[in-house]
This record gives sequence, C-alpha cells and structure tokens, in this order.
Amino acid sequence: RFSVRFAPEREGPLAHALVLVCDNCEVKELTLTGTGCVASLQLESVGGRPPLFQQNGRAVQDTLHFDDVSVHGAVSLPLAVQNSTPLPIDFEWHLHALPPQLLPLTRSPTAVAAPLRAEELPGHLSADEA
Repeated sequence: RFSVRFAPEREGPLAHALVLVCDNCEVKELTLTGTGCVASLQLESVGGRPPLFQQNGRAVQDTLHFDDVSVHGAVSLPLAVQNSTPLPIDFEWHLHALPPQLLPLTRSPTAVAAPLRAEELPGHLSADEA
C-alpha cells in the first residue's frame, strides 16, 4: 500500500509515468494525470454593494474605505468573496498590517490634535469684555 501526492508547479493538464516493480519481478506501469489550477478569488461585494472599481468585468478594488470612526470605536464592513477556480478552495484570512511607507495616502491629511485655547473658540469673551 502506498500513496501518491499531486503537487503541480504549473497550470494545465499534467501526466507522469510511474513504474511499480515488485520483489517477484512483476512490473506495472501507471500513468498519473491531473490538472494544475491557479487559485483565484474574486471580490463580489463590499458592504453589500458591488466593488467600486472593475476592469474587464472583474473587481480590481484594492482599498477598503471606512468613514470617520471615533478613537477606540470600531466599524465592520462585510465582504463577499467568490472562488472563481474550478475546484473547491478552503482558505482562511490572515490579516497583517502594512508598514507605514506602503500605506496609501488618505483622501485628506490627518492633523495631530492640539489642545484648544479658550480664546480660539468662536464667541469667546476675553477677560476685558466680560
């Protein structure tokens, strides 16, 4: 009894001859066949809506934009992903933070919060006016 592992290194149909030789000099030749497929997942929807950017009928959106969220708050965004290969793919997501130099520029610059002085507030009365 033995097992054979198929691990294609390229896409398309593949075949390989396997020669089995028994200790009683019996020889069997088997041809192993299989098809290598490139895994492909397609973004179907973001938050229940179609992806923002499509090219040739396929989603090419690579950024998920969240509206403003308060500090220590949280917002979730449901994604629908479809397997577009002819075989079942079991997968799980592993999320990793990108280094700051690889992050896309935001739509508007974020300023560092600075404390406000009372005299900067609209409608403020100075000590002389009060």
